[in-house]
Amino acid sequence: MGLIRGEILARREVGIEHHMPVAVGLAEVDSDVDPLGGEQDGRLRLEVGSNTVEMLARQLAGWEPEAEVEGPPEVRAALATLGRSLAARYAD
Repeated sequence: MGLIRGEILARREVGIEHHMPVAVGLAEVDSDVDPLGGEQDGRLRLEVGSNTVEMLARQLAGWEPEAEVEGPPEVRAALATLGRSLAARYAD
């Protein structure tokens, strides 16, 4: 099975363009990060890969609030499910 690829927009000041610690952390769990270019608003467009949709969603959840996952839809859906699960577990 090939890598699941997700496209994200990330704030430049996070330093992803130099493979910031989060990106290094992702690489340590069988992910890869490829820069796709910059946006006019200063954000970076990146492609991130992982072995499964769920693994990619879990990894990208840690990039919040610095990054927004634009696709694919199944990764966005997995992030929403993860968010609901966390909210339910830690609600007071």
